[in-house]
Amino acid sequence: MSCILIVEDDLPVREVVSDALIDAGYAVAKAVDGADALDQLREHPADAILLDLGLPVMDGWTLLDAIHHDEALERIPVGIMSAAPALRRAAQAQGVHVTVGKPFGLDELLARVESLLAEVPSH
Repeated sequence: MSCILIVEDDLPVREVVSDALIDAGYAVAKAVDGADALDQLREHPADAILLDLGLPVMDGWTLLDAIHHDEALERIPVGIMSAAPALRRAAQAQGVHVTVGKPFGLDELLARVESLLAEVPSH
C-alpha cells in the first residue's frame, strides 16, 4: 500500500483529500505546514507528496528546496495543489512531477496521484 503525505493547512481540503485517498486504498499521512512535513518525512518517508505552496511556518517552496537538497528525500515525487496557474507552472520548472489546480475533482486528484506513483523509482 502506497503512503501519500498530504501537506495542506486548510483542514477541510486536507480531510477531503485524505478521505478520497483512503477510500482509493492508499495509506495517508498529514502535515499542516512544511516543518511538520519535513519532520515526518525524515522519520517515515512517504511514497509521494501532495503539497500546498501557501503554508504557515515553512511554506511549500522552502519544503521543496529542503526535499531537493536531502539525498534521503529527493527521490520522493511531489505533486502541487494550487489555485494559481502561475505557481503551478513555476513549480513544474522546479522539478515538481505533477500539479493539480484548486478546486479539483476527486477523479482528477486520484489520476494525479497515480501519475506521481508512476514516478517512484523501483527499489
